[in-house]
Formats: sequence, C-alpha cells, structure tokens
Amino acid sequence: MNAKSFGLKSVDYGDACLQERGLVGWDQHYCQLTPGPYRGRTVSFELPGVAIMREEISVAVHERTSPPAGQVVFVQSVAESCKWSLNAAPVAPSSLSIIRNSEEQTVGFTTASDILIVSIDEKLLDDGDAPRMTSTTAQKSDTFAFCASWILSVLAQVGSMDGVAVTELAMVLPGMITDRLQYVQGQLRQGSCLADAPRNGDLELFRKARDIADAEQVGDLTIATLAARLGVPASILRDAFVRVVGVGPANWLRSRRLGGARRDLLDAARTGATVTDIATKWGFWHLGRFASNYAEYFGEYPSRTVRTAQDAVRPD
Repeated sequence: MNAKSFGLKSVDYGDACLQERGLVGWDQHYCQLTPGPYRGRTVSFELPGVAIMREEISVAVHERTSPPAGQVVFVQSVAESCKWSLNAAPVAPSSLSIIRNSEEQTVGFTTASDILIVSIDEKLLDDGDAPRMTSTTAQKSDTFAFCASWILSVLAQVGSMDGVAVTELAMVLPGMITDRLQYVQGQLRQGSCLADAPRNGDLELFRKARDIADAEQVGDLTIATLAARLGVPASILRDAFVRVVGVGPANWLRSRRLGGARRDLLDAARTGATVTDIATKWGFWHLGRFASNYAEYFGEYPSRTVRTAQDAVRPD
C-alpha cells in the first residue's frame, strides 16, 4: 500500500475552467480576471474525515465556490503577498478563514494565489453547546499559522514516504489534525481577533448583477444599463465590484466573456462549434479584434485552443 491508496494527488492545470474541478466534492466556477498564461496546481491528501489541499493559481481570479455539505473548512494563504476577499470582506495576510456551511462563497483574488485548505467532517469537531460559526475570518491566528506550517510540511513529505510510513501516518494524522483544529476553533471563540463583517450590501449587489449577466447575452450589457436595471448609480456598482472581486464591472464582464469563449472553444471538438460561432455568441462581433484580445489574455489564438482540445480527444 502506498500514498496513492490514501488519495495523494498533484495535478497541474492550464485553464481556470479545468482547475475549478480540482477539489473533490466542491461546486465551483472560476473566472480569470487578468491577462497572462494560466498556471495552476492542486495538491491534495484525502484521509478519513479530513482532506488537506493546497491550491496555486498564477493570475487573479474570481471564484464562485460551495464547499461540500457537512464539512468545516479552514483556509489560509501560504503566500504573504496574496491579496483576496471572502464575501466582500478583505482577508489580510496570515488571516484564517473558516467556512462552515455549503452555501455559495464569493472569492476574489487580485494577485497570484497559494492557499492551504483543510476540510474536516463537522462531526469530528466537538462544539458542545457553543454557537456554531458560519463564514468567519480572523485577522491573524498564530495558533493556526503554526498548525498550517506543520500540515504543509506533512503534505510536502508524504509523497516521498514508503508505503509502511504512509500507512502509519494515515492512521494517526486525522486525529492529530482534529485535535489541533478543535484547539484553534476554541482559541478563536475566546479571542477578539475577528475581522470586519462582510459588506453584505456590496455582496448582494454583485450577485444580482452576476445573475443578470448569467440570464442574458453578456455582450449586450453596458455598465449604465446594468446599473439602471439594479436601480443604483454606476459609481456604487463599480465600488461593489471592486470590493467583492477586485475589479470593476467593465473588466469583470469582459473577463467573463473571454472566459466563456475559452470554455466553449475547449469544448468545440465535442459540440462542433466554430470560432466564429463562439465569438458571436459571446458578443465579439469583430473576429480579428476578438482573436487579438483573446491571444493577449490567454497567450494563444482561438484556433490554437481548438486544435489543442481536438488533439486531446483524438485517438492515438
């Protein structure tokens, strides 16, 4: 028996729409927000009742994510330079975020990211009669920072262990992690280190705007018409977008359209859609400009994306 028996897995990704499937049991949708070749990786170690995951992404992204039901999720940035927000609340370096339900979470990374995620069955955390946290962020948790360093060292070493060592580790590690996370949770309840509450008005406004974009042809939307539909000034809409995902609505809509086109191009081998079909679907009426904008954003032309996808499904 070796590490793979316990679900140790490392996967590299070249697209946001592929990496969003990388966390088992999560319901996710990623949108690349800044130009540049996408480079991502997930490293995960699945154990009974506990999962350790490390996720790296080279560009800014907006994530719509829902953790598995019945899990308590602890999240901390590995990189001090990472800038991100959770449900419109900024998350400072070394802060710890705890997500304790399967409801949708809105995450905005404005830089490259490197995140440690520890997911544990809520039945393993003994809360007693204490009120249960939902989505919470602590400004800084030295207790969890120490725990995170230990977990990262385990994740780094387990791949090189022999089968006997991995078997022994898998027997004791869930209990060790559970003990440490129970202590961290208790320390947070006793302390006064909680971050500012999420700006629910901003989050609600962003989600309403996103729902409109989901329901309609995004190429026809302007910021003025979107703000009018929502009954707010354009400046209020821009501020809400910046707080929630780190970019204004114009940049977000453009990124969303380009990302949607890329998803369809990657699927063109199955659907038979042409580059022209996909470009016009997403509101890009000038095909030459679309091709150049797409290449600037993703580092390759649309035709190259289609060929790569076709090669991936073509029999040897």
